[in-house]
Amino acid sequence: MKLAIDQYLRTELAIAEKKHTAFAKWSTECPGITRTTHQNYRKMEHPLTERIRKWCNYQERCSSQLEKKLRSMLLTPEDRERLYQQMHDEQFVDDRRFTESFVRGKIRLKQWGKVKVRFGLKELQLPQYLITEFIDQFPDEEYLEIVDQLIERKYARIAEEDEYTKRGKIAQFLAQRGFEQEIIWKRMDVVLRNKSL
Repeated sequence: MKLAIDQYLRTELAIAEKKHTAFAKWSTECPGITRTTHQNYRKMEHPLTERIRKWCNYQERCSSQLEKKLRSMLLTPEDRERLYQQMHDEQFVDDRRFTESFVRGKIRLKQWGKVKVRFGLKELQLPQYLITEFIDQFPDEEYLEIVDQLIERKYARIAEEDEYTKRGKIAQFLAQRGFEQEIIWKRMDVVLRNKSL
């Protein structure tokens, strides 16, 4: 698959180079051609621009993901920089929008804790102020409700008889999901106390 993509990219770049060479030759041979026409030709989109737009539209992307994608393509540094800037200018890539979407999606849908979400965003090289802003904005009531649901679900699945062993397994499970230790133990006390009543 990768070979087919590489071959496609090489073909597209070769076609674009031939068009540019033909135009440059034609513009020097034709006396009526103006500099503006030549500049407009240079402003024409790169053959891969539409493909990158579709890739960005498929799901939210951040700057580091776009940079990695462009590096994986066979592009000159100038084309990479131009496409990178173009995607930002056209707002196909926006780190603020990406961070908000990432935080909401990972906590609500994947049921990750804030520690794991923070680590995931740091891996993507997003600014610390964005990470802190959107993690702090997530509603505490909803966050605690997710923790409670996970505790109840895990408690029901553990076949262990010993209460302390059950609590330890639940705590370990929630810590792996990225929830804070103090929240884990406080919520476990509340949920399991209500269960025993």
